[in-house]
Order: sequence, then structure tokens, then C-alpha cells
Amino acid sequence: MHPKGFEITCRKCGQPLEAHVLSCPSEDSLSLDYIAGFFDGEGTAQISVSKSPKTWCGVQFRPRIGFYQKTPEILEKIAYELGVAEKGFKLTRRLTGSKGSYGECYRLEIVRYDDVLRIAKMLQPRCQLKKKQLEIVIEATELLLKTGYPQRRAYKSAIPKETIKKLLELTEEIRQLNSKHRKYTDLEVVRKSLA
Repeated sequence: MHPKGFEITCRKCGQPLEAHVLSCPSEDSLSLDYIAGFFDGEGTAQISVSKSPKTWCGVQFRPRIGFYQKTPEILEKIAYELGVAEKGFKLTRRLTGSKGSYGECYRLEIVRYDDVLRIAKMLQPRCQLKKKQLEIVIEATELLLKTGYPQRRAYKSAIPKETIKKLLELTEEIRQLNSKHRKYTDLEVVRKSLA
């Protein structure tokens, strides 16, 4: 059971998405189990770390959940089912493979902290392959929401150094689980800046 306001219902039949099945009378809705399976195959959970002079500590942590697909219609459907379409969502078109050899692909990326936390909690118990990544994203997002969101210089509370160290550990852990071939921000540089 989700906290109040976290329950999403089918747009067509009105049933809670939690209890939804693929045999929805509307023939237009997706179950959470389907979305979790789709995420296991075509999704990503990560924590991006970037240098940012606008934050008090010089870096910004951003938990993200992404879905990738060559057909944008399925991503639009997922956005509606997960309750992010109403807030506005953007599908990013990109080329995949070396110099676009695999053709184009679309990405639905969820970056709003409250949406990332809600969706990760909905999908994590249903995922098989990326359960641990979602677990890490949940922990990181909860830390950020408790101690330093939105990380701006003028924000009244600063993220404690111990929390930043924990976020760096979580980032390293999720990078180990995800692709090791991507270029990431060097976390050692971030650690030195905290000393």
C-alpha cells in the first residue's frame, strides 16, 4: 500500500494500477508488472553526479529513472500509467550504436525527486534484474529529500559532508551494477573537493 496520494488509477477503467491486469476493459492500460518487466529489459536507474557552481558543495546529485525504446508510443503510455504525463514529460530522441549504426531510440527520463522516489518504490518489488539499482536510487533520493533538496547555494540547509560521502558510495555502487563502459564524472575529484 502506498502513502496517500501515491496510488495511481487506470485512466479508462478506474481500477488501482496496483491491482491492474493486462485484461483491462479499456484495452489501453498497462499493468505495473508489465512496466516493471519493460524496465528490467529497457530501463535504467542511476545517480548522476555533475559539477555545479550553483550548489554549495560544488556538485549536484540527481537520481534518475529512464525507459528506452525505438517506438515512442509505448513510452507515452508508460508516462501516463506512471502519472508523470500530467506534469509534462519529454521524450528525447537519440542515435544509438557507433555513429548511429543501430538507428534512433527514444528516452523517457524521470528526474523530479518525488516522482523518482514514488516510481522506484512501485517498480522495485516487481523487478527481477534491476531491483538493486532501484533500491539504491530509493535510498539516495530519500537522503536528498531529507537533508538538502534542492542543493542550491541559497537553500537554508546544506547537505552534511557525511551525507555527501554516503551519496558518493551509493553512486559508485550503482555504477558497478550498470554499464562500466560509460564515461562518468570522476568521483575522486569530488571527494578531494570535500576535504
